[in-house]
Amino acid sequence: MITTTVRGLAVAAAILIAVAASCQDSPVSSKAAVDPPTVKIGDLFTFTMTVTAPADTPLGLPGSDADLGEIEVRGFTAVEGTDDDGCRVATLTWECQLFVMDETEITPPAVTWKDEDGAAHEAQAQPVPIMVTTVLPADAQDIKDIRGPRKMPLSPWYYVAYALAALLLLALVGLAIWLLLRRRKQAEQAAPPLPAHSQALLALEELEKRELVAHGQFEEYYVALSYIARRYLENRYAIDALESTTFMLAVEIHRAQHVPKIAEDFIEMLRMADLVKFAKFAPEDRAADMHLTGTRKLVQLTAVEDEEEPEQPVAAQG
Repeated sequence: MITTTVRGLAVAAAILIAVAASCQDSPVSSKAAVDPPTVKIGDLFTFTMTVTAPADTPLGLPGSDADLGEIEVRGFTAVEGTDDDGCRVATLTWECQLFVMDETEITPPAVTWKDEDGAAHEAQAQPVPIMVTTVLPADAQDIKDIRGPRKMPLSPWYYVAYALAALLLLALVGLAIWLLLRRRKQAEQAAPPLPAHSQALLALEELEKRELVAHGQFEEYYVALSYIARRYLENRYAIDALESTTFMLAVEIHRAQHVPKIAEDFIEMLRMADLVKFAKFAPEDRAADMHLTGTRKLVQLTAVEDEEEPEQPVAAQG
C-alpha cells in the first residue's frame, strides 16, 4: 500500500514538473541568428528572431521599422504558428545589408509582453556577431588615386573636319531659308490678296459673330468696327485713314475728288466710336447693331465693280 502511494506521488510530481517546464507557464524567450555569418560588404543576408511564448500571452513584436543599428533593411516578413506543446512561435526575418567592414554585432530589438497580473516585461535575445569582408581579392593592393585630366594632341584634320561640318550646317540652314521664302512667294503669287471690300465684309462678319454688343462690350466692339472701316477707306481710296483723327479724315474725304460723297457717311459711325472709346458712352444695343449694318451697306455701295470684259472687234465686212 505504501509502495503504491509513493509510486502515485512520484507520477504526480513528474507531471507537475513537465507542466512547469511547458510553454504555458514559461516566460517569453527570444533567440536571434544571421545567415550567413560572414558576408561581403553590401551583400544581402538575413537576420532572424524566433520568439516563443504561451498562446495567451500578449506580445509586442518588432516590425520592419525596428532599430537594428547600422543595418539597412531591404525587406521584412513575419510568420506565426504553434509548436507541438501549443506554444506561440513568431519568426521575424529581416533582409539586410551592411556597409561597415570587420566584425559587427547586431543587437536584436526587445520583445515586450505582459503577465497575468498585467505587469509589463521585456525579452531580448543575445547580440549576434557577423563578419563583413571586402569585395576585393585577397592579393589586391590599395586603390590608386584618380588621375587628373590629360591633354591629348589633336590632329590638324580634326579642325578641318570641324570647319567642314560647320560650313555644311550653314549651307543647310541657308537652303532651308531659301526654300521657305520661295514657297511663300509662290503662295502669294498663286493667291492674290482679296479686294478691299471683300476683306472688310469678311471682317464685319467675324465681328458680328463675336456678339460683343449682347455682352455689353461696347468699347471693344467700336474699336474693331472703326478699325475695319478705316482700313477699308485706306485700302480702297489710298488715303491715310488709320493714322488720322476722325475730323482730319472727314476733311480729307470731303476734299478728295476720287472719293464719292457717300463715303462721308462712314464719319457718323466713327464719331460714335470716338464717344464710346474716349467718353465711355454706352449706346443702345439697337443703335450699335445699326452701325455695323450701315457700315456693311456702305462697303457694298462703294465696292470696286468688276471690270467688264472688252468687246471683241467686229471683223470688217468685205
